[in-house]
Amino acid sequence: MRFFKRALAGFMMGAALLAPAMAQKNWPDGPVTIIVPFGTGNGLDIMARSYAAQMGQQLNAPVVVDNKEGAGGLIGTMAAARATPNGRSILFTAEYPFLTTPYMQAGQTYDPANAFAAVAKVARSPHVLVVPENSKFKDLGDLVAFAKANPGQLNFASSGVGTPSHLYAERLLKDLGVTGTHVPYKSTATATTDTMAGQVQLYLPSLSGVLPQLQERKLRALAVGSSKRVAKLPGVPTFAEVLKQPGYEAYVWFGFLAPKGTPADVVDRLQREIETATRSPAVETVFAQTDAEASNAGARQFSVEIVDGDKRARDLLAMAGAVPK
Repeated sequence: MRFFKRALAGFMMGAALLAPAMAQKNWPDGPVTIIVPFGTGNGLDIMARSYAAQMGQQLNAPVVVDNKEGAGGLIGTMAAARATPNGRSILFTAEYPFLTTPYMQAGQTYDPANAFAAVAKVARSPHVLVVPENSKFKDLGDLVAFAKANPGQLNFASSGVGTPSHLYAERLLKDLGVTGTHVPYKSTATATTDTMAGQVQLYLPSLSGVLPQLQERKLRALAVGSSKRVAKLPGVPTFAEVLKQPGYEAYVWFGFLAPKGTPADVVDRLQREIETATRSPAVETVFAQTDAEASNAGARQFSVEIVDGDKRARDLLAMAGAVPK
């Protein structure tokens, strides 16, 4: 009997050690779905599809993109949070609105810091302050001088309350020592169109969203939120340069998350496959097309960044006076 108990204990220990390896060996045992919480054709969707194609080749299994748009990204994000935590449904999203949407919606939402298992951050894109091409603002000095000489007459567009174009603009104006009237739009496209037409004076979208208009001289860039000057805009200073504050940046990250409870070995495997895909020529080409910078962070580091970002997002929302709908 004693021998039998020792043998059983040894078997159970061995089974426990083998379980992760077996789970990884069997994964994905079916199609993998990348949930994108927005519609098709935007930079997030384009990047997701490049990863789906590359990872499908690596895994020799179907990897598909499922666009679930609505409610500022809430519908798709909640769908991912509720998915079976087996690694076959993962979320590909952007820093904002992932970190801000829960605090801008009434009713059931999610906790950004705890509802998911971080898998990998893969890229980031800087924001850029733009004005109409014929604007009298030639640099941020002109903007500040106008705002101080004409209180209440400066305005700025955003692609919605609580979006990065709103929050980063509020922070920048505060750091410049001026105020402006927020003019929220329902999309990047309409905000861009009205900025080009001069209906609003400023807009602070992601660089990837307005680079064509900058290249076509329909918009003019005053400053960019990158850590160093952007190769495609060599004459445009960074916010850090203008404000004389080293380290001052305005970026948005892009990354993958899995439902909470996804086995650690599956998260590890996902991380490795995503990192391999990130280094592929196909994904690198898409990064170049969307003006995104590769910015790798594994599961552990990405998790820490999400927790820190969650607090930062809440602070920015409070500063901007943004409240749930």
